[in-house]
Amino acid sequence: MARLRADYARWRRELLHWLREGDPGLREARRLDPEVERRELPPVSAARACLQRHLMRPVTIDSLEPIGYERLPGGVAIDYRAVVRSRIDLYVVPALRLPLPKEMPEPVARIWSDLLFDAYLPPGCHHDVQHKHRLLRAGDPFVFRWRVERARVVDGQWKILLAAPSLLEWNCGFVAAEILALREGDGLALRLAGNRCLRPLEASFDQNWNELRFRYYATWGVPGAPRPAIAARAQEWLRATEPELFSSPRPMLAPETASALLRWTVASPGYAAQTDWAGRILAPVRALEPQDAESCFVAYYRELARERNRWIDAFLCQRAQIEQLKGKSPRPR
Repeated sequence: MARLRADYARWRRELLHWLREGDPGLREARRLDPEVERRELPPVSAARACLQRHLMRPVTIDSLEPIGYERLPGGVAIDYRAVVRSRIDLYVVPALRLPLPKEMPEPVARIWSDLLFDAYLPPGCHHDVQHKHRLLRAGDPFVFRWRVERARVVDGQWKILLAAPSLLEWNCGFVAAEILALREGDGLALRLAGNRCLRPLEASFDQNWNELRFRYYATWGVPGAPRPAIAARAQEWLRATEPELFSSPRPMLAPETASALLRWTVASPGYAAQTDWAGRILAPVRALEPQDAESCFVAYYRELARERNRWIDAFLCQRAQIEQLKGKSPRPR
């Protein structure tokens, strides 16, 4: 995993630098002399195939030109100017721990770091989709610098043994590196994705936040009692509504029919339909003692957090095994 994490850290660093400053001199850089290319460097077709493995699937290569090289003891390092296009818009999205808002009720504050705001990130973390940045518009050319770190002739043929990550690279290994960065307290991780991948992340945040509000309201939103701010918002989201029967502008039943119905309709004391339609469902939860209610509330979310961490541990173990096999494989990167 060390190489993978180093690749992710390098990718994030170079992407942030590109977003801040770009690469002003890249377009003006001259291609190497064809004779030097033929004598000192691997064929462009080999470099092109290697670069394609370091790009997201929707991205295709328009052109790839060597603009510099350096002789090394174990071969040669080459800098390329790559021009690519994507079939979809690609966005850079920050991933971070969600800070605890002010005036949050005590039960929610206790489990804030255990909440699952994202579909796969560690508890307490989320992708800030609202602040995504479009890196590449669909169909537009995108020019960036890419480096082959080591290439040499093996058994009479050029082999690319090691290549740097490209700016438009994203894979399952980077997902693992992103999770590790957040687990270890990194203040900011990055993800590269299209809208199709970002929509489920945004929906996951909304779904988990709404569930939190509902569970808090179900436990502490007792009618007539002072409500904390979050319960008031939850009650507004799940406000008591009158059935259409009682809000119709015209009588729906004749008086004699209504009297007959009242004789056999089951009564629900204390939970009139026009004031609290969910009361009968929530009554057992509301009847709990305050300490028991808070214990159940906290235990539920902490168990979800433990389950997510178990899933992440299994995923990271699997990726570590894959990276170990990659390190033993002679196939070039």
